[in-house]
Amino acid sequence: MNIRRYFAPAILLLAAAQLAGCVQSPMLRYEPSAPAQVMSMIGASDVVDERARFRQIFCGVLERTPDRLRRPCDALLHRLVDEPQALSQVPLPAHKPDLRVVFVAGLFGGCRTLVSQPFEASLKPLASLGYSANLLRITGDVGIENNVQRLAEILSKEPDHLRRVVLVGHSQGAFDILEFLAAYPDLGSKVAAVVSIAGAINGSALADVYTNRYKSVASRLPLPQCIENELRVVDGLQYSTRLDTLRTYVLPAEIRFFSLVAFTSVQEISAPLRPFAAALAHIDPRNDGQLLHFDQIIPGSMLIGYVNADHWSVATPIEERQPAVATLITGHNYFPRAELVEAILLHVGESLERDRRGK
Repeated sequence: MNIRRYFAPAILLLAAAQLAGCVQSPMLRYEPSAPAQVMSMIGASDVVDERARFRQIFCGVLERTPDRLRRPCDALLHRLVDEPQALSQVPLPAHKPDLRVVFVAGLFGGCRTLVSQPFEASLKPLASLGYSANLLRITGDVGIENNVQRLAEILSKEPDHLRRVVLVGHSQGAFDILEFLAAYPDLGSKVAAVVSIAGAINGSALADVYTNRYKSVASRLPLPQCIENELRVVDGLQYSTRLDTLRTYVLPAEIRFFSLVAFTSVQEISAPLRPFAAALAHIDPRNDGQLLHFDQIIPGSMLIGYVNADHWSVATPIEERQPAVATLITGHNYFPRAELVEAILLHVGESLERDRRGK
């Protein structure tokens, strides 16, 4: 048995246990049935509600790939009280295989000790649909900042006359994409769309409260070097830092931005994330164990849905790749991620085609 495969989840489980006693009584509680909300800066672009159309597409994709063990579509997508009803049943859009998809992982995404990589199980299904897709793999020895430089290297090889790249980021990876666009505006001309999946856009309330304690716990654990390096980004996840940075960004109007939010009940969250979810629930129960729901939305983006999943299960195939880890450490992790990614790309392609026809 390769012990290193189980190392990172075990570390997070120990850290979560250390932090579990830090939860304080809440001042406010919000009901999960409350309408969709956005937290952003004054003057930020409006968020466009595309939940009804994305539900049609996602449910349609699931119908084409039946699985008797899978939960029904309405159990996989939350329906908040203000979600519009679809006016009519529109057929699924066609795939746009000319799109080039690049997935960007978040914290610890480059650690070889992790049991699996976010989105890695989606690469083969996308290839079968005709897409060119790859996962941005970082070495883990220079910290998370390497994502921006690696994205620049990838985009520099794209043809100048095409705007066909779709950047899909999970967690910190979503914000890395925004940093890339700010740092390399010339390369942004090659990007057609950006998708945030449970993206750490505004940062995390956990970072504001538990940064020092988290680092203290981590300093006493036998961490791999890649995890030690990536812990440096925790300070940058504080609201004051992240929102001030986001305030200075002018996102390109030529690029379509999409936000997919994740949250689920504390009982359904992976075991190492449950203490964090319980802490965040004192602000709002709609969280994924790392981020509150309103912190996952890019200003000016299309809000396409709220998935019933935690921060790991929405992107990382732990149960499929390492069932022993899921059984012993994380708990139930299954989510139809390949179908979710397919639905996202169908929605992106349809939106881009609508823009093209409108010009």
